[in-house]
Amino acid sequence: MKDEQIILSEDVSAVLQGKLPQKLNDPGSFTIPCIIGNKGFDKAMLDLGASINLMPYDVYRTLALDDIKPTKISLKLADRSQVVPMGIVEDVLVKIGELLIPVDFVILDMKDIASGEEEEMPILFGRPFMATAGTKIDVKEGILTMTVFDTTICFRIFDAMKSPLPLGDCFKIDVVDEAVTTSFIESNSKDSLETSLAYPDMDFLDEEIVDATLALTTTPPASIPYRIQPFTALETRPACSPKLQPYILSPPKLEMKLLPSSLKYAFLGDDETLPVVLSSKLLTCEEEQLLEVLREHKVAIGWTIADIKGICASVCTHNIYMEENCKPIRDPQRRLNPSMMEVVKKEVTKLLDHGIIYPISDSKWVSPVQVVPKKGGLTIVKNDKGEDVPQRVQSG
Repeated sequence: MKDEQIILSEDVSAVLQGKLPQKLNDPGSFTIPCIIGNKGFDKAMLDLGASINLMPYDVYRTLALDDIKPTKISLKLADRSQVVPMGIVEDVLVKIGELLIPVDFVILDMKDIASGEEEEMPILFGRPFMATAGTKIDVKEGILTMTVFDTTICFRIFDAMKSPLPLGDCFKIDVVDEAVTTSFIESNSKDSLETSLAYPDMDFLDEEIVDATLALTTTPPASIPYRIQPFTALETRPACSPKLQPYILSPPKLEMKLLPSSLKYAFLGDDETLPVVLSSKLLTCEEEQLLEVLREHKVAIGWTIADIKGICASVCTHNIYMEENCKPIRDPQRRLNPSMMEVVKKEVTKLLDHGIIYPISDSKWVSPVQVVPKKGGLTIVKNDKGEDVPQRVQSG
């Protein structure tokens, strides 16, 4: 077996000796520019597998060619579906470079192509056109030649693919606003940590932040003793101010302001208490009827903040409907600065004392107390006599 000679076939010898050509990739489809009538087409496709020359109906309508002649042929597409063309247009002159070639086109209604994009609609030249134009294609070199009589034109397909499109697009990127915002925040911020917390979406590269981050990651966690503050119920929490009584139970004497001639004061209580403002144009009987209704429902009138009635949960309940297996979460809140925190704390405490808001201790959706500043809202302040009275917030 060691001394035996094995004779290889010609195919195996060619492989071992490296005589096979190098495999190449797909060079792509061959397209040529052409002119039909007064309209130019940059990418007319050549297809050796097609036995007809095909033109979309929208292109035919744009060119305003001769009438379509009926035909009995049917086209079988790549997905094995069959379509019936609208007809044939004969002897259409196609100009390619210096050549003028007559072509018969099959007209097909291509509904999938938008009517406003004629430049992108394909015109397909099949074997009849290539035979008429004497077309020769060197696929490896990407060279296409056409010869009619003594005139020969040449197309270098690979060079044409590198050329820019005749219809260019202009693009722009506007980053001025983003750059100005970042520069303004960095130049006007005194505390780098506060800046990074206030603007989490911004990308800051500050040495102080980097050093602080490295210090936090390298420092071992220390065991700091802590104690849990016991929860104080709302009923046992000490009130910071006495609770207001409804106005109708202890109505004080008020200083009446001057009214225009069209208005006048009327009183629902004894000793000129519980004042209301009425129109002076009312008749005596109309005024008595109105005062009778107001006295009957005087509890519904809110003279002070203590007279405002809440809504019972059994009457109005807000439910949030969620999908199955949905877990409610609460987004983390940012802390206020110390000075603003004291102001909000006093305001919330006053609203809690007078029953305007109430805590929700078992909700996964909202925080126990949430305050939203409202333009033109009400707040509680102390007057000259030390009494808590409502006052409308004036905001600029």
